[in-house]
Amino acid sequence: MSDLLTRVRDLESPESRLVQSVATGLFTVFVSPRRLQGPPLTTIHALSGLAGVAGGAVAVGESASPAQRAAIGATVGALLTGASVLGMAADSRLEGWLRGKGVRHPRVWFGLAAAVLTWLTSAPRQQDEVELEAEAEGGADPDHR
Repeated sequence: MSDLLTRVRDLESPESRLVQSVATGLFTVFVSPRRLQGPPLTTIHALSGLAGVAGGAVAVGESASPAQRAAIGATVGALLTGASVLGMAADSRLEGWLRGKGVRHPRVWFGLAAAVLTWLTSAPRQQDEVELEAEAEGGADPDHR
């Protein structure tokens, strides 16, 4: 059991990618922006923005001054908040349009698409694998010969 948990914690393992894909798909099926109103929707947008602020500030690292980290964090947070608002609006409109066209259970189709896209985008890149193999063999970075 602990071996499985170790593989799930490795974000590039097939097991972890499967868990991520299933979780994303289920979240997409069960959380419909059309049904979210008021405080719950505002909370989602606010949390998206806060995650962006924290992520942006951490991603810059210690090489930037505190003011630079704050500015980058605020910029990333604002961008993620905007993406959240626009994404939820687009999702809601697309779901309504599909229902109007007679598509049954559009959230299930959204969930399947989200799961497949998560699986595909979480795959390790070919270039990363080549670089890791070169490092494991003790060779130099393939881009810097």
